Amino acid sequence: MEKNFVEYNGVDYRVQREPVPKSHQASDLSHILGYSDTKRRLNFQKYYLVLSGLEIINIKDIKNLENLINLDSLDLSFNKIKKIEGLDNLTNLKYLNLSGNKIGKVEGLANLVNLETLKFSNKNDVYSGNNISKIEGLDTLKYLERLELACNKLTKIEGLDNLIFLDYLDLARNKMQKIENLSNLEYLYELDLSFNLIEEMEGLYLPKLTNLKLNSNHIKILKNLEPLKKLKELNIYGNPIEKIESYDILKNLEVLCISLDHLSQMELKKFKSNFHHKEYEKYVPI
Repeated sequence: MEKNFVEYNGVDYRVQREPVPKSHQASDLSHILGYSDTKRRLNFQKYYLVLSGLEIINIKDIKNLENLINLDSLDLSFNKIKKIEGLDNLTNLKYLNLSGNKIGKVEGLANLVNLETLKFSNKNDVYSGNNISKIEGLDTLKYLERLELACNKLTKIEGLDNLIFLDYLDLARNKMQKIENLSNLEYLYELDLSFNLIEEMEGLYLPKLTNLKLNSNHIKILKNLEPLKKLKELNIYGNPIEKIESYDILKNLEVLCISLDHLSQMELKKFKSNFHHKEYEKYVPI
């Protein structure tokens, strides 16, 4: 009989089971998704295991983990893990949280081909990152939808070409200098590049993007937004904006967060003339 618990440091941690909500059952969505894809993603019970904050150093020290082949979600956040290993058998895993560890390299994930959410950080927690300096080791994760790599040591956007179904990407609080290598992510709807070192708005050929965060970078010209036809929210606050272009896109936004302190009087007048008074109050934070 398959064990439904693991042991670490003499303590047993049981796998929890949660039924799929009726609204998410395969039969309800089979008319939208193909049968095989629906079966793969929705027709299962959720088996999850939380091993957060246990000061785990080596994943291989977790006894029986490799035998939990039906495990759906695994939370290993806020431990002391330096290397990703011992997960090869968990091929049904869809959610993996490795935030708040000491991981220096993305590796050991090739077999996790059903993974949909991968977290190396937690949103809005500046202490939840790792020590990752390069985006790599993700080529086989073709069903990945959500990737969180904030608060690491990344300097370049790369290694994402195969993640064609990615719809959420968080690269905030790194050391990125350029927006690049995103053109394959045609389903991306939210992108967070805040608190980096970006100077130019470029490489944003993302037709489905609705939410873009570029706040607290070094951008001086607000431009090249034309490809973002579905953009609804733009946060570019905390940048030394001196010139604004792409007014046709800006006027269609629902939310615009921007700093106007560095605009010349001429540019400020131009900005105000493109918005009615009430819109102007809504878009610019007080």
